Amino acid sequence: MRNVLRKMRALLREPQRGAVGVSLTDGGICLACLAGHESNALTEEFQRREETLHLPLPPTEAKESLWQAAAGVIQVALAKRGWEKSRIAVCLTEDEVFSYSREFPPLSEREMREAARWDLLASLPDAHEEAAYSLDFRRVGEREVVLAALPREKVREIHRAFSHAGLCLASLCFLPTGAGRQVPGTFAADGMNLAADDLPQEEDGAAFLAAQELLSREKNHLELLPESMRPADWAFGRLAALLAGIFFFCMASIYGWNAWRIHELQGVVQKTAHEMTLLSAERARMEQEAQEDGRAAQKERQLISLSKGALPCRSLLVHFGTRTVEGAWIRGLRVVDGHVVELEGAATSYDALADFVRVLEEDKGFFRAAPVLKKSERKREAAGGTLIYFSLELKI
Repeated sequence: MRNVLRKMRALLREPQRGAVGVSLTDGGICLACLAGHESNALTEEFQRREETLHLPLPPTEAKESLWQAAAGVIQVALAKRGWEKSRIAVCLTEDEVFSYSREFPPLSEREMREAARWDLLASLPDAHEEAAYSLDFRRVGEREVVLAALPREKVREIHRAFSHAGLCLASLCFLPTGAGRQVPGTFAADGMNLAADDLPQEEDGAAFLAAQELLSREKNHLELLPESMRPADWAFGRLAALLAGIFFFCMASIYGWNAWRIHELQGVVQKTAHEMTLLSAERARMEQEAQEDGRAAQKERQLISLSKGALPCRSLLVHFGTRTVEGAWIRGLRVVDGHVVELEGAATSYDALADFVRVLEEDKGFFRAAPVLKKSERKREAAGGTLIYFSLELKI
């Protein structure tokens, strides 16, 4: 997993096309220019020496620091050779860096870093100001550790000088004592294919090692330039392509998922529409049956109403049929308010009418009260003779 992550980081880092190492010598500046070529971002690096420059250090003005003057000279020299955009590694001298070596008991990397930090803070002149120093350490043996510290004010001074000159400062490296005199062995150990004539001279060693450390993935120096001041080494084109690939993959996944969901929902909608069609037909049938049931109920209520009105009349007719009197007859019946009967009749004489009324009076089981004679009138008939027309009111 670590190898995969390392390879991914290598792919996303901007390939180092060239690096310039800088070191200050007695009265001068040494520049070592190395060109870096990568046959494959995941495999080995190939470096070759381009040029070594020895520049005089100009006198500084009253308000100008040593590094400001040096940065101006370096910028002019690199611009003439087209190297002004290269990343620069400054190799610091022992006079500029507070450093020492110490032996520690066997510790893990995290424990060693913490122990080195506390040891450095205890050894610094103003240990309580940790933020005032840039710290680093490196193992040089199983137990021996080299520790180094550089005041932050000095770091800012050097960084500001190169920035004002338009140069890209990428490293403030510190090499342990004697590193500059061991350059050939160091280059051979790193597998650089340099011809004998290309090997740096002893006085150029510090500058070459600084440039080599900037191009190499394996760091063997102490880095005193805070990460916040280092230039970004990400290959933004590759990173943008990777992010774009991830974005389009996510969008394609979302689109595919949405398309599948839409297809699934369309099936649900079609099924629901079919069920609604069936339910609509069933609903229409039920509404039709309800209407027919309503009409039937209405007819039944009408029949019941008619039956309620017709039943007393039929019963009365049957009852009056058993109460006949000679010379008197019924011409019509009408039930009023369900219990009052208006009877229309005719008689041949008043005696016959009186007999009919008397028969009804005697029928107390059927009528609640005696009949009331509402009207009686004698009329002459066209065929000759006369009839008495009468009207009675009875309560049943």
